[in-house]
Amino acid sequence: MKIIVCDKTEAEAIDKMRAAGLTVDVRDDITPEQLPSVLPAYDGMVVRSRTKVRQPLLEVCPDLKVIVRGGVGLDTIDVDFAKSKGIAVMNTPLASSASVAELALGYMFALARSLYQATASMKSEKWDKKSFEGDEIGGKTLGLIGGQHRQGPGRPRGSPGHDRHGLRSLCQSPGRHHPRHDPG
Repeated sequence: MKIIVCDKTEAEAIDKMRAAGLTVDVRDDITPEQLPSVLPAYDGMVVRSRTKVRQPLLEVCPDLKVIVRGGVGLDTIDVDFAKSKGIAVMNTPLASSASVAELALGYMFALARSLYQATASMKSEKWDKKSFEGDEIGGKTLGLIGGQHRQGPGRPRGSPGHDRHGLRSLCQSPGRHHPRHDPG
């Protein structure tokens, strides 16, 4: 099976595809104008958010069997049209879980410690230290609503609910009937 990788992708993922016996061409600089003439030679494509896979592109690819979106969303792919042509569409929704959890924690720290306001104050050459004391998150409770809360060894370390900073979390996910305490 011949695969084209259209966007920046981790070398480890490309190595795994090759180890599985796939022929992989990395064309992460390919332009939208080049794709219609290049893509028909491939059985599969790997994209991220840069490459848009819409009906006009799919119509010129009679042998395309699979589209893999490295990441969560499928908004850059015409999923319904691809499926109507028998093309499998997949994504990697958990690939960025640790990064997203770390970003969320970073934002919580920034909000609790008034970092945005302090930065803006410094840029305007003002500094009122007493205004930016903020709050510590230890001993507070974080409520998580929605999403697919993962528990146990599969949950990324450092994600909300892991209790690494003395932060208690209450989680509510679709399909669950009660909020539950997750001590990490």
